[in-house]
Amino acid sequence: MALCVFLSAAELATTVGYSLDDSVFAIYARSISALCVLLFWLQEVIRIHLTRKPLFPYLFEHKFDFVLLLAMLLLPVAGSLMPFLDGGAINIEASLTFPEIAMHCIVLVFGLLRGIRFLQNISLSPGLIFILSFAVLISIGTILLLMPNATVGEEGLGFVDAAFFATSAVCVTGLVPVESMPETLSTTGQMILLVLCQLGGLGVMTITYFFAFFFDGGLSIRNRFAFGDLFNERNVSTIGVTLFTVVLFTAIVETLGAVAIYFSVAGTPAVDSPVYFSIFHSIMAFCNAGFSIVPDGLCNPEFVQNTAVLSAIGILTVFGALGFPVVRDLTLSAWTHLRRRMFPLVDQLPQKMMTHTRVVMVTTLIVSVAGTLILWLTEQGDFFSALFSAFASRTAGFAVTDTATLSNASLFVMMVLMLIGGAPFSTAGGIKVTTFAIAILALKQYLLGRRDLEIFGRRLDSDIANQALAIVLLTLGLFALVAIVVCALHPEIRAIEVMFESVSAVGTVGLSCGITAKLCWIAKLCLIFAMFIGRIGVLLFFASFISKRNVNNTARYPETTITL
Repeated sequence: MALCVFLSAAELATTVGYSLDDSVFAIYARSISALCVLLFWLQEVIRIHLTRKPLFPYLFEHKFDFVLLLAMLLLPVAGSLMPFLDGGAINIEASLTFPEIAMHCIVLVFGLLRGIRFLQNISLSPGLIFILSFAVLISIGTILLLMPNATVGEEGLGFVDAAFFATSAVCVTGLVPVESMPETLSTTGQMILLVLCQLGGLGVMTITYFFAFFFDGGLSIRNRFAFGDLFNERNVSTIGVTLFTVVLFTAIVETLGAVAIYFSVAGTPAVDSPVYFSIFHSIMAFCNAGFSIVPDGLCNPEFVQNTAVLSAIGILTVFGALGFPVVRDLTLSAWTHLRRRMFPLVDQLPQKMMTHTRVVMVTTLIVSVAGTLILWLTEQGDFFSALFSAFASRTAGFAVTDTATLSNASLFVMMVLMLIGGAPFSTAGGIKVTTFAIAILALKQYLLGRRDLEIFGRRLDSDIANQALAIVLLTLGLFALVAIVVCALHPEIRAIEVMFESVSAVGTVGLSCGITAKLCWIAKLCLIFAMFIGRIGVLLFFASFISKRNVNNTARYPETTITL
């Protein structure tokens, strides 16, 4: 099966990424495709035979497998009945026909399902699986972006730049290692970037668990608890509902956002293809990535004055930064309130909003309003631009003004917003608004001399303050390390610009003062390292590699004091 997946992936990558019009290569391509399909059917027959189960009960148990196998049988028939499918190559003479491409895609789906079943039997911590999934996706993205058709011109991308692009996309950052992304990546490269951002925004594990639950007979008990730990889901019996809600909500919001953007930019001279522009920017906005297919991005004068498109993109970034638990809680609360209003005679228990949701909403509102007012006062510009910049600075990466022209005060304000970031379990980065809120509450607790951490009439565990302190210190330490290394490698660049770039990488924001393309390959590797850890989460990243010691709670060292 692994060999079949490798051959299918190589065939699809060659078709999309290389312009090979040699008829001899076409013969080899067809031969490899036939060999791949033959090997696939052979291993499926052997697999069914080794299960020692009757054919029909086995297929009934694996319904999705049966549907895919049936589709593979019908594709050649469809190609023969519809010549435009069989003879219409996607690219050139050496390209594969539509039925062949569809069959290779089915083989890859089978490979994904088999991989999920294999991973369910491996004893790895959820954090380590999370890290490995991102690392694998970045590696695949790097290989795809190195293909000739992924770039404009014949030079292509270097390995470091391709890895930078892939990391920035998977980690939904938006930093680019070149002067202009639209002028460097072709449409094929942009589509690769788009898929990487979508997978990175939703999370590789979310997609994997979704396929495992709905198309592979569900999750094992161990993986149900792993999912619960990873996504803060206490009730493992609702895993399917949570997965379906996440994927459905993402699809609905991105679709509505694309429609809104389309009607906002239709007829704009700067947009060559409104449909492609709308889909691309809708996904990038919801995933808080910040990439744009327009050379000047949203700084283009035609977009700066377009309040409709900026509002649509701003709303998408807010939804993406709130986090899926918050959106689900708000939806349930609104639905319960609506039912109580529509059916007042029916005895219904009120749906109380989670404390987590209230903390996220209140902290987001306070941080965004404060950031808007400060940016408006320091730049003395348009209030709407300040509002958009305050929301975008927290993680989105879109800019309506040239960041390099901003004052130092505005840059520092935006760095603080980038460090705070969005909500947990969202597409946003930073230390998260909940961590910032806990830090403020801990300070309030000490100053007022209170015994417990209290918020909204509830008491919080004292360990959560230690976790917040660890996250803040590790994030600041990572930022300082990256900034020091880049400053040492590039003394000619202003320190404030290096600090801004470093915070943008650690917070996976994507805003830039325009110095990324000027950095050497070592400095770019530092930013890749920062983006990767920033997306995983500094505490989760380091905790995944450190085994906790079993401490005997009955034995304790003598107490002492230290002067602060």
